[in-house]
Formats: sequence, structure tokens, C-alpha cells
Amino acid sequence: MKKICILIIPALIAFSCTDNGENEYAIMPFPVTDSLLSEQWKTITPIKDSIHDGDLILRCGNDYASYTLSDFSQQEKLYSHSGIAMKENGTMYVYSNMAGDINPDEIIRRDIVDSFITPLHNVAVGVYRYDITSKELEQLKSILHTHQKNKLQFDMNFDLATDNKMYCAERIAKTVELATGKRIVFSKS
Repeated sequence: MKKICILIIPALIAFSCTDNGENEYAIMPFPVTDSLLSEQWKTITPIKDSIHDGDLILRCGNDYASYTLSDFSQQEKLYSHSGIAMKENGTMYVYSNMAGDINPDEIIRRDIVDSFITPLHNVAVGVYRYDITSKELEQLKSILHTHQKNKLQFDMNFDLATDNKMYCAERIAKTVELATGKRIVFSKS
């Protein structure tokens, strides 16, 4: 996998935690003005325009849950969520699995790339590209469409042994491995 680019949106990194008296913390985002958002989009647009079919799209939301999820990573603690990009009818989408308020049905999502990486709700965005052939890319697309057609559910148990429900990183790993005939494999630790 070749790293294409990483973007950290510096203006949104300034967050504060407040104690609500119950030892729970809320992330309070830095106020985003229209001009700040416009400047952030100027930075993100070239990255967005560089996205190709099959690219791994990563992000970190500007909320407590995202920061908690990013801390699960054993190496790079910059991202909290991931998806695979695929262009359809001239529009680039990101296929991702997630749960929570954004996706109460907990089924695979297909979001327009702009909404997936928007600086309004994210503090980091990354794009990585797998070295896959056009045949493998078609297989990847077919698998993603099958997951969407079957309304693949998010796996709240984070169980790698099952395939009827998958969390985001699990779905990406299993999809890429299947599409490439395990030419590309991922650590399962």
C-alpha cells in the first residue's frame, strides 16, 4: 500500500474537554466559520480530486467517539474510521461500515466523498492506494456492491471469525484480500 497523502486540519485540532460531573467528557470543537471552512476545503479539494477507485479513505471525526476509536490503533492513532472509494456515474463515493448516531441501522453506507471527508466534522483525512490490477479492482467493486445489496451490518462484537457482520477495518481487509486472491493480506492481530 502506497501512502498518497495525509492531511491534518490544524484549525480544528484545538479542542477542549469539560467535566460534566459524571466523569464523562465531551469534545468541544473549535468554532468553524464560513471563511475557515472555505480555507479548509481549498486544502482538501486537491486531495479529494486525487482519489481513485479502490483507494482507502481514512478520517478522524471531531467527536469523543472518534478520538476513542483512533486510540485503538496499535501504530497510527490518527484515524478513527475508514472506507473504500468507488466512482459510479461520475460521482466518487466511499463505502464504509459504522454504527452510532450517524448510522442507527448499522448497515454499510455509501456516502459521497465530500460528506465523508468534510472538515466540518473531521480533523484528519488520509488517502492510501493499494497496488491492485484492473481485474482486482472490478472484483473489489463487485464485492462492495454485494455488501451493499445484502445490507451488510456493522459488527458490534468486533469478531473477525464471522462474515455476516463486519466492522469497518475488518470489511476492508477481507474485501481487499478476497478481491486480490490474498495477494494483499493484512495482519489479524
